[in-house]
Amino acid sequence: MEFAIRCMTWTLALNTHIYIEIAGPDLATSLSHKPPYPPTSTTRNYWKMATPAGVREHKDVYPAIDPTQTFAAQSYAGKVVLITGANGGLGAVAAQFYARAGASVALVARSADKLKAVIAGAPGAEDRMFSIEADVRDTRAAEDAVKQTVEKFGKLDILIANAGVITSFNESIETKDPQTYWNTFEVNVKGVYNYVRAAIPEIRKSEGQILVTTSGMAYMRVPNNSDYAVSKLAVNGLVEFIHLEFPNIPVYALHPGVVETNLVRSVELPDSLPAANVPFDTPELSAATMLHLTLGKAPWLSGRYFSSNWDIEDVEKLWKEKIVEGNALVSVLAAP
Repeated sequence: MEFAIRCMTWTLALNTHIYIEIAGPDLATSLSHKPPYPPTSTTRNYWKMATPAGVREHKDVYPAIDPTQTFAAQSYAGKVVLITGANGGLGAVAAQFYARAGASVALVARSADKLKAVIAGAPGAEDRMFSIEADVRDTRAAEDAVKQTVEKFGKLDILIANAGVITSFNESIETKDPQTYWNTFEVNVKGVYNYVRAAIPEIRKSEGQILVTTSGMAYMRVPNNSDYAVSKLAVNGLVEFIHLEFPNIPVYALHPGVVETNLVRSVELPDSLPAANVPFDTPELSAATMLHLTLGKAPWLSGRYFSSNWDIEDVEKLWKEKIVEGNALVSVLAAP
């Protein structure tokens, strides 16, 4: 019997697992074309993440996760959050959202100047925001970042492991520079591991939480994207093991949608996969989803993959029981 990780449409297999497939049946056909890419008429599916049956899809903040009341109530007052990759895009918006909600926030990135600009973009919260210049690939720097955060704010409640990198879609496993290829794993996997490892002792003390930024690309077979896809698949597996080894620590693997960041804009795409076809989502969507999850409103999603595009109330109402009973939204092998 042939086994595969199925990744094309939302499917139920109640006698084994519930598992996700991510795009549509024509994507499976398009992937049968020889590299580099199938015809332009089918490439739109590379950017289409399937939504569970009956679940609304969102590209911006929606009522269930609207952070307005969280800001007004200062729901994160007294909480300490550390965010990696906080120098721009999603990381910057997340840092500002947590600060606006009352949290003290440690921002980690390689550019001190960019971190200062992010802090300046949160007027009234600057005294609760602290920048740390560090490379997530550096294990000792991760330990120091956690130590500095605790020394500055007294504890650590929430780790947002957000830093990541993506490379050109124009080069295959054979042709992509080996150092460039492996650096994707250094940032996307080791970078997450470094901060999770360093933060766990403090997170256990504070009964805190961990959220890791992942990608739906982990479950898609897009040619010339193996370094990024495999690194994110590894991250999803790491989240599952964190949940297994530390069941009292809520931990989430969150797909932020497709956010138009400097990182994404810098990626080289082939002519057959035009950037104009990318249906971008706002960074506010994923930042608001983060705030919702780390308020403890969906603890049943701990150890699982979740997409910011999925309406969280719909998923809970229509799918929670099946997800929990079937141990779904995790990486499994499934028989067709």
